[in-house]
Amino acid sequence: MYLAESFVCKISAFDVDQETGKLSNKRTFGDFSKDEMAKLVPGHETEVYPDGIAKIDVDGGIWFSTTKSAAMRVNPEGKITHIINLNDEFNSFCVGIGGVDGKTMLMSCFKMDGANMCGKIFSFKVESQVDA
Repeated sequence: MYLAESFVCKISAFDVDQETGKLSNKRTFGDFSKDEMAKLVPGHETEVYPDGIAKIDVDGGIWFSTTKSAAMRVNPEGKITHIINLNDEFNSFCVGIGGVDGKTMLMSCFKMDGANMCGKIFSFKVESQVDA
């Protein structure tokens, strides 16, 4: 199991006991500084954190949304390999990958407009594939 620990800018991995559901063997899958994350998403110099995680791809990488309008892929060595930046006023909170070819990303985004919240879903093709 993978967990985006947004406010400490890291993604943790756990083993899951199939019988009890108990988590064990916590380890770091990706560890990013807040400054590093902000530099990777131009136009958003602060408050860029990992957030919703997509399914692991066939190469062992994970796509995740950021708290700004971007998605990133981290490889099993913990390095960011791909970035999709919308340069948009919407904040992403969740990504998913699937489709017939296992290469279609959907990114859920929202923005606050006064007291109202509105949302969008963006669709992209990505290079890394998940099992459909």
